[in-house]
Amino acid sequence: MGIPQSKYPMRKRNLTNPIFTISYTKNKFVSVGCDNYAYLKGLSNDKPFRSVCLSQCESKSDVVNGSCSGIGCCQLEIPGGLKNIIVEANSLDKHVYVWEFNPCGCAFIIREDKFNFSSAYLTTLRNNKTLPVVLAWTIGSEKCDLARNKSNYICGENSLCVDPMYGSGYRCECKKGYRGNPYLDHGCQDIDECKVKGNNNCTSHQKCVNKPGSYDCLCIKDTMRPNLNGYVSPID
Repeated sequence: MGIPQSKYPMRKRNLTNPIFTISYTKNKFVSVGCDNYAYLKGLSNDKPFRSVCLSQCESKSDVVNGSCSGIGCCQLEIPGGLKNIIVEANSLDKHVYVWEFNPCGCAFIIREDKFNFSSAYLTTLRNNKTLPVVLAWTIGSEKCDLARNKSNYICGENSLCVDPMYGSGYRCECKKGYRGNPYLDHGCQDIDECKVKGNNNCTSHQKCVNKPGSYDCLCIKDTMRPNLNGYVSPID
């Protein structure tokens, strides 16, 4: 049996970055351990923010793989617009009572779809040097109404300028009916909805005709006639 450390120090990491921020829609704040409480701190609307995640268990058999609801694992959503993020991992009783199967606890931010809790993490997670995180970024510091008039405006043809919900700068996205890279001059290419039936709602009595950004459903000659609602219906 290992011997618990006489002093289990609080670990703190500052995730502030002058260029990128943490995506609040793609990541989760997670605490793993049977003797843990962890803080997620930062600035929200320029006011101090703090949230705590508590994870406890008395034995490894209490832990359920895939569950992160407070028994060996706790997770929280990250509030939108949180800045100057600090993650703190703390121990309630210095892991004295759980040392055999959980000698230390961890707290971290991780890409949500890349994390599935396992009881093995109680001993192995501390060996991980890196974890996947999704960063959020924008172009420049001006919103769309000003950026569109600048010579360095970067959104390409058939794209839209989008203001982020939080923070400064802007992003680009392809218009409806187009797909590709909106940051290239001709990066957004037309989607041919007629090639795949699931991409259009034309009936078997109609011909799908693709056009830039959309499509038309045309009546097939001698098989359709207009009805009172303005729609085409098959000729009996």
